[in-house]
Amino acid sequence: MRHLNRFLLVVFLTESTLLYVQTSQALFSDTAASSSNTFSASLEFPTPTLSIANHLVINEVYYDVDASHTLDDENSSEWVEIYNPTSSSVDLTSWTIEDNNGSDSLTGSLSAGSFLILIATDSASFQNIWSVPSGTNIFTVSGLIGGNFGLANDGDILTLKNNTVEIDKMSWEGNISGFLTGCAVSCPGVAEGHSLERNPNGYDTNDANDFDDTNPPTPGS
Repeated sequence: MRHLNRFLLVVFLTESTLLYVQTSQALFSDTAASSSNTFSASLEFPTPTLSIANHLVINEVYYDVDASHTLDDENSSEWVEIYNPTSSSVDLTSWTIEDNNGSDSLTGSLSAGSFLILIATDSASFQNIWSVPSGTNIFTVSGLIGGNFGLANDGDILTLKNNTVEIDKMSWEGNISGFLTGCAVSCPGVAEGHSLERNPNGYDTNDANDFDDTNPPTPGS
């Protein structure tokens, strides 16, 4: 009787060990099988696709000028960065940029993956106070950016057009008309000396949160 009990105990322990091993293998295996399907766990996951625009965008805006970057006055020291995230060069002959008070015509062309900095002063003065990557396109508008009053610190909108077709727009602070979402009461703004910049470059979902508060600003990059 004692031998029988010992034998049954050995059998029980053996079966328990086998069951534990099988269960552990099932838990840590990367493949599971059903009666008609096999499911495998992937070790690689696809990279999320970012919503990069397929057109020119207003990429960075410096509208609230600090003392260290002021030239003649605040309005003439503002600048706007246009970015071409596409794979083709774009002729700017018929393009304009405007705010609530006026518009400026653009000229030249913008090659694929390039930046265009719109300024209201001369290029040499601008590059004396800003570090701009070599080869960046810099264009001086006629008068102030967007019209006679420059860009309003407490809220304004910028619209980029090809002929009369609206291609891109954005706004900040008290103006909420530049985006489809992200501006319930007001749009995001920045502190003096900072800029609003798309992150990453060209990212466009028509939401105010496409833009980050950037300090220091990065014209041309």
